[in-house]
Amino acid sequence: MNLVSEVAQGRKSSDTEALKNYLSGIYFNAGFQRLIWAAERSVILFGAVTCKCGCLPTIKKTKKGRWPPFDSKARPDAKTRLASCSFNSKLSFFGDMLSQFVEWDNRSYCRKKAFSILADQINPKKHSVYDFEQVKNSRPLMPNKLPWTPIDQMSLVLGAFELACKAYGELLGWNPGASLH
Repeated sequence: MNLVSEVAQGRKSSDTEALKNYLSGIYFNAGFQRLIWAAERSVILFGAVTCKCGCLPTIKKTKKGRWPPFDSKARPDAKTRLASCSFNSKLSFFGDMLSQFVEWDNRSYCRKKAFSILADQINPKKHSVYDFEQVKNSRPLMPNKLPWTPIDQMSLVLGAFELACKAYGELLGWNPGASLH
């Protein structure tokens, strides 16, 4: 906290290396929060646009005129839509991304469930009081039953980022002129 206070007061940091490490952690965590947000919104948008074949959207705005939050309804809607119109062959990366949001055991580290893990690690924590013990105890366990390390977390995030980019590219290729109604 002293490092941040020094910078906030316009003073030079007493430990520039520690400050760099602290700031890189802030940027990394903010980045993977945005990654989860983008992946969740991609799922909602997939269900909200009219298909090139004419299939109507499965996700619509709420009565207040807002797009719905990413919830348990958005995933099945997107999965149903993906199964129709022979999307599976065209949107395999999107399908892989979508499958990562379901059927995770809420404890084990598995790269094929990266979005579930990251959402579990982010969403409840960004809107509540930070409790280090609770955070530490909720971390996924590696096959050796030890909690994940920063390297494991980085590996998970990078794999999820790569998949999200590929899925987004597929969506743009599938319907580059898509519009929301």
